[in-house]
Amino acid sequence: MKQEEEILQENNVKYLKAGEAAKMLNVSTRTLQRWRKSCDIPHITRRGLAYYSHKDIKAILNGELDISRSKEEVQTIKRGRKPVLGEY
Repeated sequence: MKQEEEILQENNVKYLKAGEAAKMLNVSTRTLQRWRKSCDIPHITRRGLAYYSHKDIKAILNGELDISRSKEEVQTIKRGRKPVLGEY
């Protein structure tokens, strides 16, 4: 339990488990998983579990962080190169 508490409060940043983040965003944990897979939502992985910064979740809710990406952008990222501005 102590290791989990250390993860949830790493480097003075509060991290949320997937269920907590999904509840805040009013989406399912499966949707959160899809967003992770398509590189849309910032997260960290520890011991095979994903955690989300409380600050990032709040930024998404406030419209300060855009997590939407085009299919082409996602494929470019997966291929290992960053999209060039105006490329799409």
